Amino acid sequence: MKTILLVYPGLGKTYAASKTNKVLEIQLSQFENINVKKLGEHFPEHLKGVYEVEFCLDPDFPNNVINCINKGFEDGRIPVMALKTSNIEFVTKHNFDFAFVVPASDKVEQLKQQYIDRNNTESYIERNMKLLDKVAQDMPKYGKQIYYIHKDEHLLDLINKL
Repeated sequence: MKTILLVYPGLGKTYAASKTNKVLEIQLSQFENINVKKLGEHFPEHLKGVYEVEFCLDPDFPNNVINCINKGFEDGRIPVMALKTSNIEFVTKHNFDFAFVVPASDKVEQLKQQYIDRNNTESYIERNMKLLDKVAQDMPKYGKQIYYIHKDEHLLDLINKL
């Protein structure tokens, strides 16, 4: 399977990645920026003395992400990313096949309770609940596979079936 899974928040990307090496969790922000404090003497000359920054754009971006994803595919791993507009744009722009992983209608209340149990803010919970409607409207226009996670299921259950 050479498909990136774009997974709705709270369905278990990090959990699945921690439980099996079949999953490769990709967060663009981890590839897009360089931690300047870790660069030390390798700090870019054009930034020295200009201003204090903690992060700067990684000149290898987006190739570093593309290479990581392709290496994951070569190793038989399934890349997973958060289901958000910037990730859809990224995988589309770079011609990766992708599928959506979203909660089935019987999972929504359980997911909301999970957000509460994780101490997510009310605004986070409200935003994600509203996002469900937008996602449901937008997904069909891409013509991609949609996987539904049902009540008491997690992303890892889907990964084990693929």
